[in-house]
Amino acid sequence: MLGEFLYFLFSQPSCVIYYSVVRMTVFVGFLERYSELLSFLTSFLMLVVTAIYVYFTRKQAKSAQDAFLATVMHFKESKQPCIVPSIKRVKGCAFDASEYIRIQFTFNYQLDNVGDTPALSIYTIASMQLKYSQKENVVFAHLMPNYKHVIPVNSKVEDNFHFETEEFRSILENIQISHIKNLKRIETDPSKPPYRCATLRLDIYYKNMQGQWYQTTMDQDLLDIQRQVRGEENSQENSKEEKFEYEDIDGQNINSGDILQGTMINPAYSHLKHKKIDEASVVAIIEKCEHRLD
Repeated sequence: MLGEFLYFLFSQPSCVIYYSVVRMTVFVGFLERYSELLSFLTSFLMLVVTAIYVYFTRKQAKSAQDAFLATVMHFKESKQPCIVPSIKRVKGCAFDASEYIRIQFTFNYQLDNVGDTPALSIYTIASMQLKYSQKENVVFAHLMPNYKHVIPVNSKVEDNFHFETEEFRSILENIQISHIKNLKRIETDPSKPPYRCATLRLDIYYKNMQGQWYQTTMDQDLLDIQRQVRGEENSQENSKEEKFEYEDIDGQNINSGDILQGTMINPAYSHLKHKKIDEASVVAIIEKCEHRLD
């Protein structure tokens, strides 16, 4: 019966039109009744779509910004100075200071900028790391830090620092103890590595053009300290060089007028480290050095 009714209904054009009008009227009535709700749902849907669009747009912008900052940082870090220190000469002298024999043990050193931008505000702090000292394990050179305003690219500067009497005597004692221990090791167990002597440490702090700070640290062993005992003029033509002979120092027996010679280990066996460091740490280190002078 239902099938026949529907067939009759839709086979008559007037019935179809009437049915469509009724459905449209019902739909319009529904829209009028729930217009506020539909308006709210439409607005809410638009808000959600807008929020999703903003989220993905900001995420894309953030990715682009991060990529840009990474490129800038890579450029800054690739354009940096790099200081390489080296020891050129180690000499000392003793002289009468009225109340005592004063000793100044001097290291001449060189700083090479092998980086690709100038190094600015260069501070150098020298210390000696002692293995067998009775008093302290670290002694500092006199009047630290040394300061240089700038070292251009592919340039080098030379300077010096020295250890005063008390620090020198601690260094000498440490070296003499290591020599005794090494002689005993050679006799008892020569297969083991030798005991290390005193180790010179150079800490160099400097910054690039962008204000980023770097630290280069070099450790190089001081193997021996001897006393010059004789010199003779080189007889070769056009040469005024003198050849010197040296002897081991007996204990702490150093006299006024003595000339001292230090021997460093081959630079190939030294240790060099290079790293970034924050400005606050550099300021604290420099202030600590300045307080040590007071």
